[in-house]
Amino acid sequence: MMTGISTLTYVVFLAAMALAQWYLLKASNSSKTVLYAMNGWLLFITAVGMTGFYTRNETLPPNMVFLVGPPLLLIIGLLLSRSGKAFLDSLDLSTLTWMHIIRVPIELTLLWLYEADKIPQLMTFEGRNFDIISGLTAPIVAWNVFKGAVVDAKMPD
Repeated sequence: MMTGISTLTYVVFLAAMALAQWYLLKASNSSKTVLYAMNGWLLFITAVGMTGFYTRNETLPPNMVFLVGPPLLLIIGLLLSRSGKAFLDSLDLSTLTWMHIIRVPIELTLLWLYEADKIPQLMTFEGRNFDIISGLTAPIVAWNVFKGAVVDAKMPD
């Protein structure tokens, strides 16, 4: 654990991650593949991150590429393959829209990390990161687009 970070910061972040997993599982109709992929990736990047691998920036490309690259390649693969497109089309849009509320606790976590001098202000909503707006407006959008359905709604025709 990092020094100077409150227990509340850890609790809020972990709760947001658990909520994100719940929303993704709900949107994918409780797909075991999604569950195993999410948990496997999270365990892997956590183990690698605990070694300090991602904080080393003297290499080219920076080690952070190995954190962002594989999910990006997976997304490209899903968009380019027939089965990937079918999977993406099967996801519940209402649930994915509601999922954006996790941006609020994530943004609070980033603010608290900034206040603990762990990240730059630029990464917070006090800087130039306005993700919190989409988190605050997600319930309004979901409610209006999906007529109040919290889950299992389909896009209107």
